[in-house]
Amino acid sequence: MTLMMTPIPAPVTLITSRLTPEISGLTSKNQDDRQQWLLSQLRSTGSMRMDEVFPGYEKRFRLSKTTLERDLNGLRRRGAVRFDGKKRTGCWRCV
Repeated sequence: MTLMMTPIPAPVTLITSRLTPEISGLTSKNQDDRQQWLLSQLRSTGSMRMDEVFPGYEKRFRLSKTTLERDLNGLRRRGAVRFDGKKRTGCWRCV
């Protein structure tokens, strides 16, 4: 007599997708605070490169460079800032 063992399926975990504010159309208070801070930095300096703004952003908000890029691109889509130059050497400016 041979016993056949059938594997027990692993529990199913539902994964909910996390929509970014740009996709969902919502903005969080934290994102608004970060973007306001970015605008104030840009207004006070005239223009900033990513490597110039990131240290202060990271220190203040404890977030990654990717989040900084996302915040700047959100401001760009709203028409508040523009990027001038090449990706590696360009800078962000207020409109």
